[in-house]
Amino acid sequence: MFNKKISLYLASALLPTIFVLPTHASQLDFALSEEAAALEAYVDTNALSAGRAQMSVGGIYNEDDDIAGFVGFSSSGSGNYTTNNPYTFGVGVRGYYAALEDLDKDVGAIALGVNGKMRFNAVFPLAVTGELYYAPKITTFDDGDDLLDTRIRLETDVSPNARAFIGYRILQAELKSGGDYEIDDQVQLGINFDF
Repeated sequence: MFNKKISLYLASALLPTIFVLPTHASQLDFALSEEAAALEAYVDTNALSAGRAQMSVGGIYNEDDDIAGFVGFSSSGSGNYTTNNPYTFGVGVRGYYAALEDLDKDVGAIALGVNGKMRFNAVFPLAVTGELYYAPKITTFDDGDDLLDTRIRLETDVSPNARAFIGYRILQAELKSGGDYEIDDQVQLGINFDF
């Protein structure tokens, strides 16, 4: 219980700080599945003129009272769509922490990841996005042996500053005591706002 209170405190302290960083743009991403809710915030950092660099913070709460959060940094192409180049790819690093209530275990990890986006065309505002972050045993600590966070989405623009999506996310940790523990493994519906 003590670790969960620390996690909630850190999440509430870190989330507002991401909005005061020097930025070009910010995004807020909210997703719901049948058993979990996720909230994530992203800000462009102006670090790369030819591409896009983002800092991010986010968290998941599920029906088992598990809490998982991350803080990360990623870099990708500019994200500007052209008919000759409908793809955007990037890499990133994230620090994760999860408090697993029923098992009374905690998992921390530093994960490396890749992400990508493919737009179908400029007229029909539809895109497929995906990301994969993985932390092996060497960068996973406390009660975890490794951690995997992956998702894929189909999204469409609903306004100039908002997108709706449907997707699938798996966030799981392999535990030192044996077996995989799934924090989230569900179809998600959500919205993403630019501001």
